Amino acid sequence: MRGALQWLLLGLCVLAMLAATWAGGRVAERWALADLRRTARATLTIQAGALHTEMQRQSALPLALAADPEIAAVLRPDAGAGLADRVSARLAEVAGATGAAVIYVIRPDGLTVAASNAASGRSFVGNNYAFRPYFRAAVAEGSGSQFALGTVSGRPGLYLARRVGEGVGVVVVKVEFDGVEAAWREVRERVLVTDARGIVLVASDPAWRFRTLAALDAAARDRSREALEFGDAPLDPLPLHPAGDDLVRLGRGAAPAQLMLMLDAPVRDTDWRIRTLTPIAAAVERERTQGRVIALLATGLVCLGLGTLIGRRARTQARLAEEGARRIELEARVSERTRELSAANDRLREEILERARSEAERERLGRELAQAGRLAALGQFAASMAHEINQPLAAIRSYADNTGILVRRGRVDDAAENVAAIGRLVERIGGLT
Repeated sequence: MRGALQWLLLGLCVLAMLAATWAGGRVAERWALADLRRTARATLTIQAGALHTEMQRQSALPLALAADPEIAAVLRPDAGAGLADRVSARLAEVAGATGAAVIYVIRPDGLTVAASNAASGRSFVGNNYAFRPYFRAAVAEGSGSQFALGTVSGRPGLYLARRVGEGVGVVVVKVEFDGVEAAWREVRERVLVTDARGIVLVASDPAWRFRTLAALDAAARDRSREALEFGDAPLDPLPLHPAGDDLVRLGRGAAPAQLMLMLDAPVRDTDWRIRTLTPIAAAVERERTQGRVIALLATGLVCLGLGTLIGRRARTQARLAEEGARRIELEARVSERTRELSAANDRLREEILERARSEAERERLGRELAQAGRLAALGQFAASMAHEINQPLAAIRSYADNTGILVRRGRVDDAAENVAAIGRLVERIGGLT
């Protein structure tokens, strides 16, 4: 009877250890996913802010150039060839100072008359861009923008257009995101930006560019090709397969699918969305293994303690049934066993205290990581403010140089207009400060 009871208790302990191992793994997995979500959300916020800052920094450039009287002059029918060359050279200097990929000036009929790359082999001068949506929007509404593949350069970028005067022409600034993509490749997350149709525009993996989150219908593909948005890109969907909530599986041909955490956020002032894909397999498996080991050890200790208590009770009953002559010896053995159990309990308490200290250290590191994220965000904000102030300063320098030239030529009214523009830019800097 006693043997059958022992086997029953052993079976119950084994079942309890298996159940605790499974439950510990599941709990650890949920904790690991929660930590990954918090970290990925912070990273996504930082990346979205950096992208918006870069776009906002460049968006002020077309507005400033549209107010330039020399650009308005080169768009007039009587503008000489020398003026177009001077404007192109100046646009090249502005592009180099601001980091713009190319700046060009278009007449109302769509013909380019000046460009920052006029001296290169891929000059935009003489090309007609009347078919571009950003040009038509700028002519009709005063401003326009479009992300597309360059028909001459073959490089993708965001085109920001602004109307010059009352239909005199359009000035366009093309912004490329090579630096942003290079920075994204330095982090472990995959980062991509999609438009309202789900087409990938900017991505840390160049192979993902101009692919889609979901399959596009034939009509949408035809409209994109007719507008020459993305060249002959097939617009195939990415190998992303939903795996529940915010989890997806990334398949790569014959390779096994990789489980990823996908979070997204809007990019301010656009209809774009930025997404991050964070690999979770290694982190989750590590936490799951730790949780299983801890649960297994805890359950084993409980079973061991229970078995010890049952065995002690049986031995105590047997010793009580023995003759009085062995009672002293029995009490001595019980006392020795009690000391052993006390030592075991002390060791168990030490392990529990060590676990509590480890948890406290982990929480401290989490707080430090959050503080580092906030400091990084503050640093990026300060950098964006510096860029915002440098832009009007560059325009002031340009106006000042032009004013000197106009004064020497006796064009006092034009020089006075430049001085007034300098005043407005100074007021803008004051407002930013």
